[in-house]
This record gives sequence, C-alpha cells and structure tokens, in this order.
Amino acid sequence: MRRFGLALISLGVGSLLACATPLETSPEPMAVALAEPEEPAIGFWVRLTYDEATDARMWDQLKQAGATDLFVETFYHGFVIYPGSAIFDQRPELVGTDPLRQAIDEAHARGIRLHAWVECLQWGPDYSRYPQIPQNRFVGQVDNWLCRDIEGEPHSSFYVSPANREVVDKVTRMCLDIAHRYRDIDGINLDYIRWPEAHEAWCDAANIGSFMAAGGADPRTDRSEENLAAFQRHSADQVTELVRTISTTLHGVFPGVMLSAAVFAGEPDSEDTWFKAQDWPCWMQEGLIDLLTPMCYAYAPEGIVAEVRRAMAPAEGTGVDVWAGLAVKADTPHPPAVDQLGALQGLGLGGVVFFSHGWVAERPEEFAEIGAWFTENDL
Repeated sequence: MRRFGLALISLGVGSLLACATPLETSPEPMAVALAEPEEPAIGFWVRLTYDEATDARMWDQLKQAGATDLFVETFYHGFVIYPGSAIFDQRPELVGTDPLRQAIDEAHARGIRLHAWVECLQWGPDYSRYPQIPQNRFVGQVDNWLCRDIEGEPHSSFYVSPANREVVDKVTRMCLDIAHRYRDIDGINLDYIRWPEAHEAWCDAANIGSFMAAGGADPRTDRSEENLAAFQRHSADQVTELVRTISTTLHGVFPGVMLSAAVFAGEPDSEDTWFKAQDWPCWMQEGLIDLLTPMCYAYAPEGIVAEVRRAMAPAEGTGVDVWAGLAVKADTPHPPAVDQLGALQGLGLGGVVFFSHGWVAERPEEFAEIGAWFTENDL
C-alpha cells in the first residue's frame, strides 16, 4: 500500500489553474499526509438519484454494509454534477443544487471517504439509442476530438481521443477543479480512461498524426502485423500520458487526494490489454496512481479470482493498493456478494468496491449480508 509522508510539493501547474476559471485564486501547495486507508476497504460506486428519500435510504444501506468508501459519479455524459465549473456544464436537472458538496458532508459525517468518480473519455452515450439523455455543449462542435474508425466514422458513443491535447487539457483541469473546489474530497477515480473497444476506433487525426510523426506508417493503409502492433503501443502510450498529466498536476498541488483508476483486469502482455489500450501496470510501476480498482466482473468465482490475481501481480512492490471491483446484480449470473468475498479471501486484497450501489439495492438485504461477512471475516 502506498504511504505518503509529509512533503511539500510544488510543480508548474499555474497555467492549468489559471485556465480553470472561475478559480479566483490559485491554491497554495499544501503539505498533506494521505491517511492510511482502513483495512479492508468496503466501497461502492454510485450514481446519486437526487431524490432526497432514496439517497437518504442509501446512507442507511451503506452503514449496514460497513462501507468505508463511496465513489460518486461526478462527471458523466459530458456534464459535471456540481455547480460553477467553466470547463464542463452542470447537469441541467441539477442547476441550483450542489449534490457533490452534500454527499461529501454526509459521507464524512459517517466516517466514509468520498471519491469523485469521473468518466474521463466517454462524454456521451449513443444518442440515437438514448435520445432522452441531454446532449452536452460539445456535441457537434468538436468533431476533431472524436475517436474514429479506419473509414473516418466516429464511434457510436461520444468518445473523445486521449491523443488530442485539448481533451487532455480539459480532463486534467476538471480533476484539478474538483480538488480545488472541494478541498476535503478524499479521492478521484478515473474511469473510461481508455480507448473504445478495438484499435480500428483509434484512428483520429491526432493519434495517427503523432504516430506517423514518430516514424510509423498510416495504420489505415498499412495493416501489417508489425505496424499495427506499433500503433497499439503508441495508442496505449497516449492514455498513459493522460494519466501522467493528471497525476503530476493533481498531486503537485493536492498531494493528499487519492488518485485511482478503474481498469480491465487483463494480462499485462495479452490481447486484452491492447483491446482497451490501458497499460495500467505501467501506471502502478511509475507511481502515477495511488490505488487500482480493477473491474473483476467475471461470472464464475474462479474467473473473478483469476482477474484479481492478474491485477495484483503487477502491483507487487509498487506501493499501489488494489481494491477489487465486483459486479453484484440480481437476476444475472454474477454470484452473490458474500460468495465473491469468500472466493477472494486470503488473496491479500486491500479492499473491494461493489458495482454498484444501485445494483445491490435491487436485493437490499445484501447490504446487511456484506456487513455481517466483514464482521466475521477478513480479506
């Protein structure tokens, strides 16, 4: 597990702070020690309902489960849930409210750490399938930012390219903006920190241009195994550079904010890594993240264990902790929460994060079952 001593860190991030209006003043770099997480961590990803009664019931359920951490969906569909950002608009139905502030206060009053869960590169769904979802102000305005296939067609969802410097700037400034506005936030969880599915959707101008400038051939025409492997490596490096930029900037000013990433738990050198272009072993080895929350969503217990082991192996010796993401949903092949916990017992995990609170709430008695399991057992 990564431990932070008291250290004063000051990096050249003034320009980013200046761009992230309306931040009236740049915060002074702070000397902060990251609190050692309790063992084990019991976390939940959640999209708040913004219904007072429903969200109040959530806090009771989290107490039953013994929750230590809550990952609140803070940036999704190209909107933030909090007010005042000049980088991304607040979700239209939330204007006049600050659900992030309220969630932080409620969590801290209960001794629960709160992480802002941000969907970094997917800024909208497939609007042809979900026309009811509000479109953000970038739709139709930033075509040069979009991930594209070899024919030049954009991905079906509003997916932006990590190779585009304007995208990197906006996502980085958003993370900094959250930490600046909410000085007591405990962490930022990076999700969709990857390209979309297959490398045929990585052919935007910025990615291809930088690849060719580095000596590669156009992957749309040169489909040789050697060139595509080099293009895959280059594309993964663009995601790593985004993570590196966020990490350096965020930890340079707010070293006490825990930076985590939700990733797919494939073998480091397997096809699955390139399928998502997430070189997360590199992120851990370079110390870019404090915590890995791998999505270990296999249906069979042995598959979940295999995914957890894959995630834990590259973490060894890095000081980066691993909290396994577990999918728990009624009426699916996913095993009940306690069955998954039992399968993982003895592996040495630092914690688990359930996806999601809403799914567990479909079978609400499972919250008490989780709490009872941790009362009697340890990971």
